[in-house]
Amino acid sequence: IPTSHKYVITAHNMSCDELLRRPFAGFGGAAEGISYTRVAFAKNVVQNFMRGLGYHVAYGHKLQPAPVWDFLSGLAEHCRMGQIALSPEYGALMRTHAIFYTDLPLAFTPPVDAGITKFCETCGICADTCPMGAVPKVEIGQNWETFTGQDWAGDDGTGGIAGMYNIPGYKGWRCDLISCTVGTFSGCGAACKSNCPFNTIPDGSFMHSIVKSTVSTTPLFNSFFRNMEETMRYGLLDKEPSSWWNNPAEWHVYGTHPALLEQ
Repeated sequence: IPTSHKYVITAHNMSCDELLRRPFAGFGGAAEGISYTRVAFAKNVVQNFMRGLGYHVAYGHKLQPAPVWDFLSGLAEHCRMGQIALSPEYGALMRTHAIFYTDLPLAFTPPVDAGITKFCETCGICADTCPMGAVPKVEIGQNWETFTGQDWAGDDGTGGIAGMYNIPGYKGWRCDLISCTVGTFSGCGAACKSNCPFNTIPDGSFMHSIVKSTVSTTPLFNSFFRNMEETMRYGLLDKEPSSWWNNPAEWHVYGTHPALLEQ
């Protein structure tokens, strides 16, 4: 990456939330695979647009410690799910990252504290929902270890045969991505993401804004909000999964609720 590329753009496309929020639909996680096709198209459009402005831009999948840039740019916060960057606006409904390095001068956006990481300390709904036990339970706090026992000696970048998915060296939570991958392809439908209390679809209700504002400033109520989420099951679509085929009004473009694209 040229030294002139001092700026970073971090972005996502949105999840197929209609399928994702149907618990254990079996095809929620698989349907999200289209995200990779969508982000590849978006990367080409963004790169050519910026080059048309007279600036240079570089992208490379191996060059993106994606959640880190989300945290540093204020787009999202670290959460219990580990590999997921949790957004104050979109919850876990953001999908594939697109990280651009450029020499186009950009305004700096600082990290945010929306109370998400603090909320995750007492929540654990994602961990309870994961059928593979890939997400650390609520009694497991943020730590400096890998959680999954992976060791740098086995990393394929240093002569080993396995990808180092859960690196040590920072204080946080880590998902066992090996177990997670097995679960996703066996039909869990990304259960952790679909059950996150921060998954709010903008619908004009003032209550969600009040709850999020309270979470960001008063962690005393976190346990109450967590229990309320389990009781009310807001954001989940408790429908028989195949009923989706009988509701054309729910066949959103790319499976994304239009309100998620209007913020």
